[in-house]
Amino acid sequence: MWYHDTTTICLLLVVPVAAFIEFTQMPLSQAVVFGHNVVLNCEAVTDQPGTLTYTWYQNGTQLTASVFSNHSLLIVDVQQSKLGNYSCHVTSSNHSETSILSSAVLIQAYIRPFVNNPSQVTVTEGEAAVLECVTGGKCPTPSSFLGERWTASHLWFTV
Repeated sequence: MWYHDTTTICLLLVVPVAAFIEFTQMPLSQAVVFGHNVVLNCEAVTDQPGTLTYTWYQNGTQLTASVFSNHSLLIVDVQQSKLGNYSCHVTSSNHSETSILSSAVLIQAYIRPFVNNPSQVTVTEGEAAVLECVTGGKCPTPSSFLGERWTASHLWFTV
């Protein structure tokens, strides 16, 4: 837009400014037990007027899943198909300029570890006994079981 009078010519330029977006709460990678629910939180602020739009993606595909009013994503009954990379995209449209901020996380699941205790064994002092302990499950991090050598000083003992 421009205008002029007899002594001055003025030119007014309107330059759109992209909004600055900053996360105030970012989603975190999590390891959960199969069958359990998980909530991913995402919240952002902007320095420009207008609203922020939140969009969740799983492995690059936009989700239409349960999103709370605070922009958190609820993943119900975690199964193999729900594992992977999740990202929260925050968009601010300031007239003709759009700013996008994104944060990605990894969701892993595991089978809850379990231990079946050995059955009760009666041992006479000086005799050897074999105690077996059965474990199972799948952990997100390596784990190990360290056995110890036991010497019986009583007729009954609990491991």
